[in-house]
Amino acid sequence: MNRRMLIAGNWKMNVMNSDGLALAKGLADKIKTVEDTLFEMLVCPPYTLISSVIDVSLNTNLSVGAQNCHTLKQGPHTGDISAAMLKDLGCYFDAFTSHDDEITVLPDKGIRLSGNDFTSVQSVAVSYKNSEFWAVQYHPEYDLHEMARLMFCRMEKLIKLNFFKSESEGLTYINQLELLHNEPSRSDMASELKVKSDILDDSIRTLEVKNWINHLVLPSVSN
Repeated sequence: MNRRMLIAGNWKMNVMNSDGLALAKGLADKIKTVEDTLFEMLVCPPYTLISSVIDVSLNTNLSVGAQNCHTLKQGPHTGDISAAMLKDLGCYFDAFTSHDDEITVLPDKGIRLSGNDFTSVQSVAVSYKNSEFWAVQYHPEYDLHEMARLMFCRMEKLIKLNFFKSESEGLTYINQLELLHNEPSRSDMASELKVKSDILDDSIRTLEVKNWINHLVLPSVSN
């Protein structure tokens, strides 16, 4: 299956504010002239420029990310930045959510790792005796085909919840998801469905879980 290319640039410890904004604006303007079915572009500027670059990239095909992120929400970690701080600046990613239930009270020694407007707890870390485990409410493992099949099975419920006005409307949406799954280079369809690369590319969609494993799970196992 053909996938649209993602071109990412890590600016590392380079460029001042004015130069960074000029660079970001130039990139955003430049990719407007390129057929957007070919690729998507992501830049990871220094932390001091993230907010300004996000403002410049609004309503463009230029995405903005961070160079690094600490696993904790806050603490005495000189020079680090947390996911909560990045979210406050406007950095976030999309993922599929399909659950009806939600966590209302965290267990003892439970830490909320992420949340959004849909539910305040989308992922947790829980310590129990000599172990710790992580769990997510959203579904980084789902692709468009799996979501389409799930919607088909839940059609009656989705209509009652006003996601669709009728079965016909729901089936049309499902067929569009299946089409985009089979032809991910269809930027017109992705734009209509408001689906970005963080949904289409499993390497992006599953990155948060991979980071937890690499930075939290594996070091504790090796110790």
